Amino acid sequence: GQAGGGGRPGLAILVSTPYMDEAELCDRILLVHEGEVLTRGTPAEVRDEVRRRIEDLAPGEHLVEHDPEGPDVRALVDRLAA
Repeated sequence: GQAGGGGRPGLAILVSTPYMDEAELCDRILLVHEGEVLTRGTPAEVRDEVRRRIEDLAPGEHLVEHDPEGPDVRALVDRLAA
């Protein structure tokens, strides 16, 4: 079955994914970067929050710091902003 909408009351399933299309199947999302919670909410709430944060960025400022040795989160941020 799918992760969102069809579960039993009181049942929680933890899904860890770097893919927003998979995360969008869930009822609630917790967006974490390097152990720091960036935002949480429904998929629509998370998208809106990321868009707002992107709009508030100063020129040259980044939503999250990119570590060239670490995982590339830029694709996730770009997908959330779409």
